[in-house]
Amino acid sequence: MIIRNKHNKKQQNIATGKWVLWGVLGIALLVLNYWYLNKYLSFNSAYVTDFAAPEDNLAEYRNPATAGIFYSSSGKNRDKNNIVGYFNFNKEYKPKIFIVPFMENLVSTPTLGKVYTLLQKTAPQIKNIIILGGEENDEDDVIYLPHQNKLSDKYVDLNVNTKIVNDLKTENSFYALKNLTQQSHRIYEQLPFIYKSMPRVNVIPLSYGKISPQKISESIKKYINRPDTIMMVPANLSCHETDTINEEQENKDKCGMIGVNTALLLSQENNYRLQVFDLASRGEQTFDYNRWRSYPDSNDLRPLKKIEQDVKNITSFVNLYGNDLWLIAQTALDKAMSGRREFSPSRRSFPEDIFNRGAAYVYILKNGKQIGVSGDILPNKSVADSVADNTYYAAKNLTEKITKNDLNNISLKIYLLSNCEAIKYKNEYDLLQKLQKGIDGLIIQDGSRQGVFMPLMWQKADDEKDFLKKLKVKAGLNPNYWNSRIKVYRFRTVEVTHEN
Repeated sequence: MIIRNKHNKKQQNIATGKWVLWGVLGIALLVLNYWYLNKYLSFNSAYVTDFAAPEDNLAEYRNPATAGIFYSSSGKNRDKNNIVGYFNFNKEYKPKIFIVPFMENLVSTPTLGKVYTLLQKTAPQIKNIIILGGEENDEDDVIYLPHQNKLSDKYVDLNVNTKIVNDLKTENSFYALKNLTQQSHRIYEQLPFIYKSMPRVNVIPLSYGKISPQKISESIKKYINRPDTIMMVPANLSCHETDTINEEQENKDKCGMIGVNTALLLSQENNYRLQVFDLASRGEQTFDYNRWRSYPDSNDLRPLKKIEQDVKNITSFVNLYGNDLWLIAQTALDKAMSGRREFSPSRRSFPEDIFNRGAAYVYILKNGKQIGVSGDILPNKSVADSVADNTYYAAKNLTEKITKNDLNNISLKIYLLSNCEAIKYKNEYDLLQKLQKGIDGLIIQDGSRQGVFMPLMWQKADDEKDFLKKLKVKAGLNPNYWNSRIKVYRFRTVEVTHEN
């Protein structure tokens, strides 16, 4: 009996050991699963660079767009690629250029009312309005100016800024026309709205013929830069019937395309941002949405390159989720400053889209001076984690110590990156010609050596040659070294802004 009891006890211990072993293996498997899910499945399959802003319910029936507004950013340096996209109205931005619709159909009238209602809010600061309108049948390579110093009839009584008009008369391609507003219905149709909303403003009507947007932009840019001057561009972006377009119409102004392109050129030069104000089509008047063709279908608007499309998509993403990304960065910074663990954003606390894959760079500044930076070049994690991780790493590797008293002087800059684009070149000189100063971020690789410069680094370079030399030094190369086997990639960035 004693022997049997010992044998049974031994068997029980073995059984218990097996259960303990299985339990340990089970726990280990759960830990591994959690680690795997957290590391590799913590992001969506979609990419931030492919993000598309949600459209309204009528978007599938509409041809965009009837009106848009370019905003200046109060002197702040903005990425030039931010000019295209959907932006909410922000007090930081001041309207500079309005693309407004014609009044020739019922669809345009409500939109015009909205535009000029918005304009009334900034009326005290505005003294001059340039009205840039063209006539589809005018084949002259000129811009017409008003001959008179006042535009008056039973609906309108507006003063002309004769000083600006006289200045423009001295330039080539500008000519005075006695009955300008009578011959340019696109300009005249804006005057009653201007008079109703801002009766004391001065106007500068400009009616263009078949002239290049570059010429117009060069002539008027100094006036657009004045803080008391804005510009109206009458245009109709769904003006052609699809079944009546012919080659002759294709070569004409297409209901304001020259004016729109002038606005785009000015916006690029001045880093304006565009808000699409309204979406509409003449199809809403006839209820025949397939009949009208919009500008995006026109050959005049070239398709965006992949890197440009990335920037447009990221900009839409930032517009919707910028505040969420800032909250993540601030939380990660607080944890780093208090000595706690890294912050891992939870899907329960943030929108699903910010777990799309993306790459972020985070800068920490003290009194405007950079004291910490960390970033990802490739989108190997969710953009939420990229912001959180790089904020934490930047805070843990500061170039100078900070105390609690410094916290009020600490600020963040967050940038999301586009995909990288290889630059093909013949030699170093050819490469320098292909760089876009102030816009391109750059990566160079020579064997195991690699250097990365964000677009911000252009501020510390004299020119393209100096920029490349400094980047070679960062990669551990001699600034004068060159090898045709060096691989070069460009990328673009979008700054993450926030409301508060």
